[in-house]
Amino acid sequence: MREIVAVDSVTKIYPNGVRANIDVSLRACSGEVVCIMGPNGAGKTTLIRQITGILKPTSGVVRVFGRDPVKHHNYIKRRISYTPQLPLTYPAHRVIEVAKYVAELSNTPFERVREVLELLGLWSSRDNLGYQLSLGQRKLLLLALALIKGGDLLILDEPTAFLDVFKKKLAWSALL
Repeated sequence: MREIVAVDSVTKIYPNGVRANIDVSLRACSGEVVCIMGPNGAGKTTLIRQITGILKPTSGVVRVFGRDPVKHHNYIKRRISYTPQLPLTYPAHRVIEVAKYVAELSNTPFERVREVLELLGLWSSRDNLGYQLSLGQRKLLLLALALIKGGDLLILDEPTAFLDVFKKKLAWSALL
């Protein structure tokens, strides 16, 4: 198996002095599913943001596909799909418009858009505007966009937060 993510002795201290993570190391190889667990405020989202290149570590080294994700942000973002922790919304756009846009950017056929939206129970909401979606539907839409985009690495930050028990099962089924 090929190493995809390498995190070595990473620490993040914010300008206000908050220590988000201290001396964290991990490895992830192709074909593996890695779960980062910990209590609220432990630095899980910060670590994910360091892996995606959104945040630069205070110290330590992060490599994704052998590259620094901050210095090679464009290369990394082309190869990964990322679902953030909070369910963002596209208030003035229809679900189908956002999904088609992501598909076009990633050269994904429309059949895949329909397949993913149906799989996650969003096809019947395809004409709804973002502001009309519940928090759970917004979270499912973000997951759908990541699956539509595809890529070599899927990073999910609390992928089932805001989902009811039935939608959680649906989301996990789509991922596994």
